[in-house]
Order: sequence, then C-alpha cells, then structure tokens
Amino acid sequence: MKKHTYWVLLGIIVIASFIGCKEVTPEQQLTDAEKQQRAVTETIMQMEEISLKAENTLIDAIGGIPAARGLLRSSTLGTLGMTRSAAGEETLTTEEEDLIWESLTEEEQDQILSSAEVYAEEFQSIVPPTVFYKGVPEGVIETADEVIVGIDMVFSKITPEGLQGAYALASAYYEEGSLATRGVSSWAIPKWRSGKVAGEKYKAVVTYTFEGVSNSGGKIKIIASADKKRVRDAMALWENGTGSLKFQEDTKWSKWDSFKYSMGWYKVVKIYEDSRLTGTEDGGISMPGRMPWSFVKLNPDVFAEVPELKYRNTIVHELGHVLGLMHEFDRWDADDHITWNTKEAKKKRAPWIARISYYKIGAFDIYSTMHYDRGYMSKKTNTVMPCPEIPSSGDFASVKKIYNM
Repeated sequence: MKKHTYWVLLGIIVIASFIGCKEVTPEQQLTDAEKQQRAVTETIMQMEEISLKAENTLIDAIGGIPAARGLLRSSTLGTLGMTRSAAGEETLTTEEEDLIWESLTEEEQDQILSSAEVYAEEFQSIVPPTVFYKGVPEGVIETADEVIVGIDMVFSKITPEGLQGAYALASAYYEEGSLATRGVSSWAIPKWRSGKVAGEKYKAVVTYTFEGVSNSGGKIKIIASADKKRVRDAMALWENGTGSLKFQEDTKWSKWDSFKYSMGWYKVVKIYEDSRLTGTEDGGISMPGRMPWSFVKLNPDVFAEVPELKYRNTIVHELGHVLGLMHEFDRWDADDHITWNTKEAKKKRAPWIARISYYKIGAFDIYSTMHYDRGYMSKKTNTVMPCPEIPSSGDFASVKKIYNM
C-alpha cells in the first residue's frame, strides 16, 4: 500500500469514528409525538405556576384587610377554592362574595386587585404550542390560541383545561389503529361540580351570566330581556329532563369577578350576542364543559328565526356542549347511520375524518339535539331528524351518565 493512501484511509477512519461518537442530546432522541407532549406539559405547568403565584399574592393581600378576609372562603379562588370544595367545606355563594366585595372601600378593592394584576397579564401572554403538528384534519381549524371543531365548538389553548382538551383531540387523531372504533377518555372535558342552590342539592351546577360583557368595537352586546327568557327556557328543558341539574345565574358582575375570570378561576359561562356571526352559518359558538373563560356566543339572527322553535335548537345545542356533550355525528359509529351530503356538510365542517367521542353512551341517536340541521348532514330523510328543538331522551341519558344522576 502506498504511504499516502495509508494516511488517507486512516484519516477517513478517524473522521468516521468522531462522527459516530458524537453525543446525541435527549431532545434529539424524542419522537415528534413526545416533543409535542413535552411542549404541552411544560406550557400547562407554566400556566399553573403563574396561577399559583397570583393566588398566593392575592391571599396575602386579602389577609391584610380584615373586612376582606371572608373572601378566602370563596369556592372560585384558584387551588384554595378547589381544595375547600373537594373537602366539602362550606364555601361562599356568589351572592355572599358580592356582599363582602361591595362592603370594601374602593381603595381596598384596588389594593387587592393590583397585587396580582401582573400575573393576569403574564398568564394571558403565554404562547401555546401547536397540537395538530402533523396537519389539521378535515372539520377542524387550529389558530395560535384555539382549536375549533365543526363551526361551533371551541377549545381555548390559552387555558390549562382547554389546551389539555385540544391535545386530547390531536392525540386521538394521530394514534395508530382504526379511528372508527376509538373514543377519547372523558377527562379531557372538565365536568361541572355538584352544589347547593337555594338549599337544594344538585349533581351539577352550571354558573352563567349575561353580564360582564365587553363591547368589542360594537360587535358584542348584552342579550335583550325577552331573549334572555328564551335562553332560560332552553336551560329549563335540560334541567327538567335530567332532574339534578341547575343553571345558576350570576346577576352581578364586579371587578372581583372580572379578575377571577381573567385568571381562569371563576368558571362561569358568559352568554351574549356577537354580531360578527350575522349572515354566517354559525348560529352559535361555545366551549365544552367547565372551562375557564367559557362563553356561548349567539348569532343575533338566531332570535329572528321563523318558525320561532328553530332558534331554540341553536341554544339547546350550545348548552349541550356546555354540559360536556360532543356532536353526535362525531361518534365512532356515525358513518353506519349517516349518508353525508358532502357539499353541504363541508360548509359547517361537519364530516370530521377522525370519528371520536368523549362519551360513548348508548346507541347512535338520530333524534339528538347535538346534530346539525339535516340538510347539512344527510341525503337520506330518515337518518337525522331536522333541527330537534328539544333534547332527546338519549341526550338526557348522556348527561345523567356523565354526572351520575
């Protein structure tokens, strides 16, 4: 072997050995799915850390004002409130909290809120990760802040619960195996808690308000009194059909409520009209389950529907989401019962490729209020009932099962 050839081969071997021995970092060893899980987990931990700092700062501020100390018995004050509720302690009603808050001077109120305002700003500045990192499936839209399923169900990625729910959807979609036979575990949608209203116990109490609505450029407004009654009538349908469910209205909205809501502690559903939905396919938009920053946005056109019963379907449907129900047509066995009118259905992003269900309860229900209008859903006239304006017996049974009624 010639001398220069020897040195060339030796150099190649040395270089190859160097490359082969190059250290691989733990991050490089992770799969894409593991990286996504880590990003979601770290973001949730960041949110919870900020929330806990805010809570501890707020507790110190409240403790320094004798007249305000009763607020520490709030059931909606972060982890402290959750701990008290879980232990079955007697906590304040929203009315009792309002009375304590109103008894404070304006200076005392500002002192309490200003102590933790920086954390509210920090919490809302968090940038959540993309959950559908391999591409968004048909029927879903993902933005920087939220995941929208169909046209009316939203998971906010800037809350721990919402990000966890959105991540659960993506995980189900990417799992190996048949998407037609799988469901998603129910932990992804937080349930409403049991509680007392006017001395009576209920398995689920949903707090809602028509107040606390900020008018965004004239687009958002409080619902008119006559239409509020229509919303309450729709709530009564769910209450009467389940037996141990109560929608409890918060009729006052203070700075204290706004702060707790901004931190994601006060789980209350804001119900209002949003004129940005006017002229669209969206009758309403809502969040599923007991989520932070929860809302039901209603299209002003809904209250002008003729016949009048049609508006009720939209409200009843959105309240079904609030209770934790998914779309019936997203069930794992939906294709066995629905012949899709693809052209029309795509307008409402109805035919989601991933057939999933959070609660696989009972047989497929063609009468469920959790369908969209039949014209969007099916070419067959006997597969899905047109716009049911009341919950079906199957809808009631599902809610009863979820809340052990």
